[in-house]
Amino acid sequence: MTDQEREIGRVIGVESDKVLIELNHSSKSLTKTFVTGVYPIARINSYVLLPIGSVCVVAVVTRVSMAKESVELTSEATLSLPQPKRTLSATMVGTLEAKNHSQIFSFGISQFPALDNPVWFILEQELDTIFDKHSTADDHYFLEVGTSTAYPSYHVKVNPDKLLSRHLGVLGNTGAGKSSTIASLLQSILNHEEVSRGEGAHFILFDTNGEYHEAFKGNPNFDVLYISSDELRLPYWFMNFEDWVHLLQPKEGSQIPTLSKALLYARNPDLKPEIVTPTQINSLLDDAKKHFMNLKDGSDEDKYDYVLKKHKGVGSSTRMTELSTLVKNYIQSKSVSDGKQENKLKDVDTPSFFSLHKLRHESIDMAIQESGSSSSQIRSHCETMLQRMDRFFRDPRYEFLFHEFAEQDFAKSLSNFMRLCLGRMEKADHSETSDTDDYYFLNKFKEHKKNYQVVIFDLNLIPSDILQNVTALLGRLILEFLQRIEKVEEYKGKDVRGKCPYVLVLEEAHNYIPKATNREDKNVSREVFERIAREGRKYGLSLVVSSQRPSELSTTVLSQCNSYIVHRIQNPEDQEYIRKLLPSVSQDLLKQIPILGQGVGLIFGDCVRAPMQIKVKEPAPKPKSNDPDYWKHWTNAYSIEDDYPFDCREPNFEKVCQSWEKEYDNTDNQRVPAMPGIILEEFDPDVLYIKSNQMGSE
Repeated sequence: MTDQEREIGRVIGVESDKVLIELNHSSKSLTKTFVTGVYPIARINSYVLLPIGSVCVVAVVTRVSMAKESVELTSEATLSLPQPKRTLSATMVGTLEAKNHSQIFSFGISQFPALDNPVWFILEQELDTIFDKHSTADDHYFLEVGTSTAYPSYHVKVNPDKLLSRHLGVLGNTGAGKSSTIASLLQSILNHEEVSRGEGAHFILFDTNGEYHEAFKGNPNFDVLYISSDELRLPYWFMNFEDWVHLLQPKEGSQIPTLSKALLYARNPDLKPEIVTPTQINSLLDDAKKHFMNLKDGSDEDKYDYVLKKHKGVGSSTRMTELSTLVKNYIQSKSVSDGKQENKLKDVDTPSFFSLHKLRHESIDMAIQESGSSSSQIRSHCETMLQRMDRFFRDPRYEFLFHEFAEQDFAKSLSNFMRLCLGRMEKADHSETSDTDDYYFLNKFKEHKKNYQVVIFDLNLIPSDILQNVTALLGRLILEFLQRIEKVEEYKGKDVRGKCPYVLVLEEAHNYIPKATNREDKNVSREVFERIAREGRKYGLSLVVSSQRPSELSTTVLSQCNSYIVHRIQNPEDQEYIRKLLPSVSQDLLKQIPILGQGVGLIFGDCVRAPMQIKVKEPAPKPKSNDPDYWKHWTNAYSIEDDYPFDCREPNFEKVCQSWEKEYDNTDNQRVPAMPGIILEEFDPDVLYIKSNQMGSE
């Protein structure tokens, strides 16, 4: 086939990212037929070539139009009949170049066509190159994620390293196919022969809708650890100071310092500083001066400790002993107040066990008493914070996080919990399951003694007011664990950073990573995941961020994504947000977003050769996210094959409500819901002492 036979038109306009093409008058249909086949030439999302020397620019058709030419009258008054003018607008996406007897497609443009540049339709062998038809794992772009809508016989392939290592955003309205896309991607990876044989994949899903378990269970190629809302247990002692601040919302001034000191005392039960003030010490300094004045200048004996120990006989030894004790206790109390770690104190962020009861009824009191004469005023100012604390500690909805354990040494609780989060349970130390308390997280997974490639945290029933704390806690622990690997002595000097990568899938991320509304808008979950978005890649932690409201999602998190799959979005605010977020992507392509069909999306970014519209491969099995069949229910048209679960076309209301009520039944535990203005002083259900308190000012 000659170049002239391939020509379908000429370039009549050039912009920085697209060209305007006038089709030849002979090109009157959407296709061109040759002996070798039928080729599309004027179809949306199809490709055309613009030859420029030894390379060809590849452009995707985004607009087709036709206009009639004006009637011309010649000087001889003869009438020239108008010819319809057919034009194409095409966005330039990459170049085809011949190298070593083969063609190579690369994204981006370095040469631009001139006016009147010829335009060719694309051949099958060129499509083979663009779509990596014969690629293998050695060619990087090999993982099939769907098919091209313009060329249905061609699979769209991505580079899995670039897809996941630099974060992926999956956006679209509810019902547009986000969950199916994520399930399909993960299934394609996990079912790949080399991945299933290596058993090295690690995916962690935060499932806020409870729909992914169906998509991954029962597959022989990988193992799934499903942690339901009923089984979820989070040790409260893993919370750091920021977690506590976000949860209890203490005010600056009295409440935040009191909370900080209380957590320090709770994590250091042997730390009981005396309440010492500078005034008490100043009253004794006169006696100290007398002893120092009687010493020889420059002698070794003028050191403070030596004076106190060896010269008590000079002056009042009782007063000097008292001074020694007061000064040392004052220094110790100041080191605590200033947050310094002396004598290897555990700081407020150390993930070590402490008693909730002692935190509330001892450590808080110790922190308040430090203020000395103003302690009663401080207690009054802290009253609202304490009431919030009581509410969380006693409300059974939060018992998965704030269950009161008997004091014991949970020496390996952190390592065991990290094994659970990351699915590496084969070497978990199950000896701690000797704890008979069912609320200890490891007791729920005694029989799980193997490694898992997929870990699903079902957060569907987690109270919304604590969802941000739960996701922040899990995300932060995973990131900090990966950051600390290279600090272990046996790994120092070795290249271990990022050698054990994990993928964290965030479903409906806008619910717990919202965009900041102002500078004062603090959100512990947003801070954690923005940190992961900025730094996680270096340590082998990447994000798959799914959201139906991208305009309400953290700008920092979305902007760090280098690849996107965008499904149908009809909200004008979200459409405009995506256009601003992706200025490098052709606006003509983004115009397709509101009209995309279910399961159809635009894919662009580092993971794919060129931006294109794809039909995502159907997951098998699908996540539990199907649309309800209203018509079948209304008309009672369910068949035996539908496996309809209800008798008489309704659920068992009594059993549902009994299960609901049981969640809040306190007969089996000692938790009592908090009441406004009431503080429970004892936990003994037989002797319950209740003291009314007036609300204190903040």
